[in-house]
Amino acid sequence: MLRTKATSISLDGNFKLEASGQEINVKASRARAILAILATTDGHKKSRDALKALLWPRSDEKQASGSMRTALSSLRQDLGADADLIGANRTHIWLNGPVDLHLPGNGEAFFEDAPTDIGAAFEEWLQIERHRAKPQLPLIVAQERGPTRRICIGILPTQERLDEPMAALLATQVLDFVVESLRAYEIFDLFDFRDLETDHFAQGAPSMADPELYLRLSLTKVRTMAQLSVSVRRGRQILWAHATSADQSGPFLFSHDDVAAFANQTVDAILKAAFRKHEGPSFRERGPQSMIGVIHQLYGMSRDGQHSVRRYLEGHPELGGSALANACYALSVANTLGEGDPSLADLEEARRHATRALELDMQNPLVLAFCGHVFGFALRDFSVGAEATKLARRQAPALPQAWDFSAMNAIYRGAFPDAMRFSRKAAQLGQYSPYRELFRSSLAITATLTGEHETAVQVSHSVLMRLPEFLAVMRHAAASHSALGQLSQAEDMVQRVRARDCLFSAEAVQDPNYPLPSAASRDAIGRTFRVLGHT
Repeated sequence: MLRTKATSISLDGNFKLEASGQEINVKASRARAILAILATTDGHKKSRDALKALLWPRSDEKQASGSMRTALSSLRQDLGADADLIGANRTHIWLNGPVDLHLPGNGEAFFEDAPTDIGAAFEEWLQIERHRAKPQLPLIVAQERGPTRRICIGILPTQERLDEPMAALLATQVLDFVVESLRAYEIFDLFDFRDLETDHFAQGAPSMADPELYLRLSLTKVRTMAQLSVSVRRGRQILWAHATSADQSGPFLFSHDDVAAFANQTVDAILKAAFRKHEGPSFRERGPQSMIGVIHQLYGMSRDGQHSVRRYLEGHPELGGSALANACYALSVANTLGEGDPSLADLEEARRHATRALELDMQNPLVLAFCGHVFGFALRDFSVGAEATKLARRQAPALPQAWDFSAMNAIYRGAFPDAMRFSRKAAQLGQYSPYRELFRSSLAITATLTGEHETAVQVSHSVLMRLPEFLAVMRHAAASHSALGQLSQAEDMVQRVRARDCLFSAEAVQDPNYPLPSAASRDAIGRTFRVLGHT
């Protein structure tokens, strides 16, 4: 007999189930996950094998089958008189009757209490569904103009040759990642030519230049093979192109990390074009001429670069209404901690700018990541920093800055397993970036604090080759060299730090106000001074 009772499943925020007019408490996290997966699947039906692969990836077949039976039994007990909501046979599991599914208006709020650390396949599913739950991006992304002319980019319709319509979601994911990142930098105007039906100019068109660059994505899928390719064009001229292919040997053609890395390569290519356009070959002599130059100086981690950022922003008061500009100013202050400045007045200025940035735009993931680091490291407000970096990860899961600063915040709180997970994610997402070494810095520091000293030395050496003034990495590299018995290298690193920070000493690092990320850092670096015979 068919079930006719109304069932409501909400994935807007935390999971919520209502049946027969009553809310039902589903106790087991994997039971809630089963309902969420079935509710979002076409036809509300999924094979047992697919569910086992998603929810029990580390178990063998017998264990996974037993775990699924246990989860279904627990779920039916929770459902009580509504246990007929769940249908099952030897091969499939499904939901009976009409199901009213409530999704969030913003993808980041999708199934917020989903179980964690199940495995990569479940995380892939979760990220895909969060993207599907996001509202469609608008045709025009118009923002206030800064002191330099913005670059206008046209996003062309995707060229698709598919034997499976759902594969088109891959192209949507890539372009949504790209748009998320480009919007965050506040120097691009975006025309989205994918939506040609809606009249977005009914209230008048914004004053924007015609696109000078075009982004074209192509996706081909034939049987088990697929290829993604992308090009950045100026008219018919191809400025940059890249492609990647995959064989469907797993549940997804391309993993979530594959898609994110592909999108990040595209963003990096566009940022390089923007840097060449706005900054030019005399950048080192002139300093920043635009926000893209400001970002470049911030990421360089040099003291002079941080001061040039502040000079540029102070000289352009029209950027006072820019969330990113305020966040950059605050971050430049944090980046000079431990080099004889900033003063208490500077720290208050950092607080003011970071607070203003968050007031202006809590939707910009770059702003959230920058301000999270400022609050966590410079202002030692770990809870605000943790919340801001968490929001950055959720709003832009492909953004390496979000994961890098999340790793540092986890270090401040002593959550070293999270720090290692976040830092490895940042390194993976930023592996092709021109700022690759910056995104590996948290991995270098975390490796020191977790006792992985060989990794710490290797990564630190790579980071300091590109960012020779990165004091935080130098301080922790000294500790790792010392732990490995490489005392001459440890001494050299100590002297490199002292050349920029004359206060660096055994006594200074024990001062709670000295800019070290955690008590574990004080212990490791203090031990290094003792081993080297410094008093």
